[in-house]
Amino acid sequence: MTRRSGRFPLCLAVFVIAYTVLGAGAAMVRDDAMTGSTEDTALFDHLLWSTLHGRFAPNLTFGVCQFGVRCSFFVLVLLPFYWLAQDPDTLFVLQSLAIGLCAVPSFLLARRWLAHEGAAFLVAVAVVAHPAVLSQNVNQVHEAQFALPVLVWAALLFERERFGPFLVACAVACLGKENLAAAVFMFGPVAAIQRRKWRWILAPSVLATTILGGFTLFVAPALNPGGERAWHHFLPDGQAHGQGLAALATQADEFVRRALQPGRLAYLGKCILSAGAVLPLLGPLSLLALPELLVNMTVASGSFTVLHYHFSLTVGVFLVLGAAQGIGRLCTWFGGRNLALCRLGLSGLLAALAVAGNLFWLDLRPFRKPARHSTQLAALALVPEDPNLSVLAPHGMLSKLSRRHQLYYLDRRSLHGKDLTAIHVIILDLNGVVAGANRHVAGLMRDGPGARSHRAVFEKDGMLVFFRRDIPLSAATS
Repeated sequence: MTRRSGRFPLCLAVFVIAYTVLGAGAAMVRDDAMTGSTEDTALFDHLLWSTLHGRFAPNLTFGVCQFGVRCSFFVLVLLPFYWLAQDPDTLFVLQSLAIGLCAVPSFLLARRWLAHEGAAFLVAVAVVAHPAVLSQNVNQVHEAQFALPVLVWAALLFERERFGPFLVACAVACLGKENLAAAVFMFGPVAAIQRRKWRWILAPSVLATTILGGFTLFVAPALNPGGERAWHHFLPDGQAHGQGLAALATQADEFVRRALQPGRLAYLGKCILSAGAVLPLLGPLSLLALPELLVNMTVASGSFTVLHYHFSLTVGVFLVLGAAQGIGRLCTWFGGRNLALCRLGLSGLLAALAVAGNLFWLDLRPFRKPARHSTQLAALALVPEDPNLSVLAPHGMLSKLSRRHQLYYLDRRSLHGKDLTAIHVIILDLNGVVAGANRHVAGLMRDGPGARSHRAVFEKDGMLVFFRRDIPLSAATS
């Protein structure tokens, strides 16, 4: 029997608040520094702002409805909160809060397994401190983070064997993003390992398959005909578009080759080491990490195996929760009279490994404002406030300009079929992300077609601003 007190729930509440404040604060600092890409933050800021201003859920990159690209309907839950404060900072706070709230069901799960509130608190810390999870506070804004606490709550309901509420939570989690639906599918195999009734084995897997299959086969093609599909990530370079699922059947040897690449094996090692090494192998709930882990190890792009990118969210959470299950088993087998000390010690080790794992990715340089930051701000200040004027901006400035109807950046998908001379304001950063593309466009604006349609209104430290000639200089905000 767990001895319960009011101390650790209070500590947990304080921890979640502090986690939210620090996580959101760090995200704001990094965003304000404008040292890296902000297109994903801009995407969701633009999506919510546009929905509130008459255009339903546009995807900034592809120019179609977001739900023709990703199964991320849960993001609409954010609309009432975003309506109160229409700014990317609102999303940073909500994102860090959502990640931090995962500690609550994690605590309740661990308390159930370990019968020790102190050990359960340490497990909750480990879940949200795992490098694949903690890093998502500052890795721009992504949709899966907001539905993640629902998925972890579904795991709690699964352990408590509350079938109806469990299925509801699973259905909601499936609408967070495809990777969450894949994790929901794995409740079926976990139930089979635990020898539960057939409804526990079949229902979550059938539910996830129905939602994800319905989205992939019907919703996405209807909203985005001919667009990119999830399976395109698995195909070799040169087959990324227009290939169907049948093409995957011939790629088995390619999947194995990719998974055995040194960089991918190193990624796997970092994920597991930060979750207690062998401990996740002892807990069946760690199976929920398997779909995302397999995807990351076998997709064509190596960017999926970057620990601090958003592709490893469920990997971090469920490897740690599986490790907590493993601790419960180990201590039952070997704890003897020192059962409480065993649970507390191993949970502390798990939390320490999770925190230490952040050394694999943490780099403070993106949080520091560059020497030319004042020049970037000066260029931004020239952009007219009128949301009806279209803007092409550098990657680092997109989140500052996303509350307008037409925003573009230097990416073949964002600019597909777009005439540069039709864009009202063009900002280029010759020293920023994709500097080569910025220099190419600068040449077009100075000596090519852009020289006739636009005029330069600002040039300093590699920052250039061009106004279309029908935009008066008086339209600038300063």
